[in-house]
Amino acid sequence: MVLPVLIALCLFIVLRRRRHIPKKRHHFIDSGPERKPSLEEPVSDFHSIAAPRSNWYHHLQAKGIIRGPTEALDWSGKGQHVEYTVEDEDTVPLVSEKIIGHSATALVESVRWRGVLLARKKVRCNKQLTCYDAVKEVTHLQRLQNNHLVQVVGTYIVRNDLSILLHPVTEWNLEEFMDDTLDRLSDPDDFPGSYEHIGRVSALKTFFGCLSNAIYYIHRMNIKHMDIKPKNLLVRRTNMLEEFKVYVADFGIARSYNCPEEAETDSWTAFTRTYAAPEVVMQSKRGFNADMFSLGCVYTEMLATIFSTASCNRKAEVRSLRGDPSGDTSYQANIVAMQTWLWRIDKQAFVNAISETDRKASQMFLAELPHLLHCDPARRPTSEVMANCTKPLRCLKCDLGPELLGAAEPAAKAIS
Repeated sequence: MVLPVLIALCLFIVLRRRRHIPKKRHHFIDSGPERKPSLEEPVSDFHSIAAPRSNWYHHLQAKGIIRGPTEALDWSGKGQHVEYTVEDEDTVPLVSEKIIGHSATALVESVRWRGVLLARKKVRCNKQLTCYDAVKEVTHLQRLQNNHLVQVVGTYIVRNDLSILLHPVTEWNLEEFMDDTLDRLSDPDDFPGSYEHIGRVSALKTFFGCLSNAIYYIHRMNIKHMDIKPKNLLVRRTNMLEEFKVYVADFGIARSYNCPEEAETDSWTAFTRTYAAPEVVMQSKRGFNADMFSLGCVYTEMLATIFSTASCNRKAEVRSLRGDPSGDTSYQANIVAMQTWLWRIDKQAFVNAISETDRKASQMFLAELPHLLHCDPARRPTSEVMANCTKPLRCLKCDLGPELLGAAEPAAKAIS
């Protein structure tokens, strides 16, 4: 009687132990306790746990846009580059302020994120302009780290809209900054010779050095901007001492290459006719020197603004000289007239305003300027030449690397 009971008890214990033996785990699953993903974990770890990778994510990764967890700015709490559903759109941690610009394909708004003012460039994507095309601008900007270039904070997608977050937001583009400076000259009792006017003219002189150095950096990275013009250069007031800073923006049609030789291309490209080089308008072979022609056009307008007075608007004079018999007001259609103006204008006042030790470099810059508008690309100074001859004109921050995110400022212009 006792023996059957003992046998039954032993069988019961064995079966109970078997029931508690865990199934064999696969080798790639952690045998530790189950855990939930935390937003405090590195961005890459969160996404690998939270959801499978999307095709969009893999595209950004292939283009080098996805950064490592120590480099990425997790502005959203979900990573630097995020995909939101329509239902989640209200959770985007940005506060819209106002519309500050627009183009045929994008709407630009100022938005606030943790006290920092950012520009949100929202691109409505379609069959003609896909998100894969629009995000090329981000690819270029993430490769470029310079104190005078706008910086990408992050991106996100909702439906067919790609939003690119950029820093900084500025008060003016360069065209507006020059026109505002000229408009103020009409009040001779207040502006000409004032502290602010002197500060603006001084800033424009500094911009020659800052922009030359920034374009040289872009070219060293084997990138052609392809749309340099005053509207794509941004200006902001840096302090109350009438000091200003310039930024290169809008890399929407820029192209990157593996080496300088590959940058010589003849494929079709979009362009802004007023500032485009002759070879771009003709859609013939072009390289980095096409950017230099456009930069020469911008420099001509900057110089005209500097030399303007209350009674003589030199920028308007330059505009009136750009008018060939066919009515083409582009610089490339009026090269001789523009070079003649640059050679004849009295530039001594510009040189005299520069410190004596830097006058030789300034004279070299003014001598090179007409050649930037040469019809032969090979005869134009390179970005390296222009960076060297304008080095004394640069600001003190040119070589400090990318600008850090700062506190929000009362600004109103961004990239369009």
